[in-house]
Amino acid sequence: MKMFNYLNQQQISDMMLLFCLGDKLEKIIDTWVQYENMTKEEAKYIRTSRTYYNKFFDSVQERLPNKEKDKLIKRYSNFHMTIQDKWLLKKFQDDMNEAAQTVRMERHLFDKFAIQLFNKNCKDCTKTSEECELHDILYENLFPADEQLKNCCYAFESIEAKAQRLKLEEEKRLAKESKKNTLSKRAKKKKANRFDEDDEIIEYNFTPTKGDK
Repeated sequence: MKMFNYLNQQQISDMMLLFCLGDKLEKIIDTWVQYENMTKEEAKYIRTSRTYYNKFFDSVQERLPNKEKDKLIKRYSNFHMTIQDKWLLKKFQDDMNEAAQTVRMERHLFDKFAIQLFNKNCKDCTKTSEECELHDILYENLFPADEQLKNCCYAFESIEAKAQRLKLEEEKRLAKESKKNTLSKRAKKKKANRFDEDDEIIEYNFTPTKGDK
């Protein structure tokens, strides 16, 4: 059976619930035994269940990638379980929904996140800053801009696009130069041909008047 390489949010919550329950079992046993309200057989049953809890945790963690396993272990250390009535549960959920409206993260994490968006969305982008919602997010969070293109300070030219642009510019330059050279050759030929006519001897047969002497 091919398993997923990660746990979804519900599965992580299930793992936390089982972990907290497994972590509390020994304390529950000690407390019940202390008040003499648990038989040895009953304690054995719970301890056996805890053994299989641990086998389950070890098995799940072993098949997860290290990064996902580290995330899970980190959640274990920060997880707390309490029993609440419906009113308290609703209040907690409302508070969580309100808190979820605002995202807070450390600067180095934001930069990693922003760079991924920047490289994907700003490459060869032709939108103006007014047309792009990403621009406001980057600008308001002081993400540096290269100001390469005129349409938006975050838009940049990819290596491929730059190579294509330079190629087209070079082709236009060569075509213009070739046209100029062609016209120049024609002009030189025309100039050279001005004196290529057959020599003609022109005689002037007229008698000068007295005034022309």
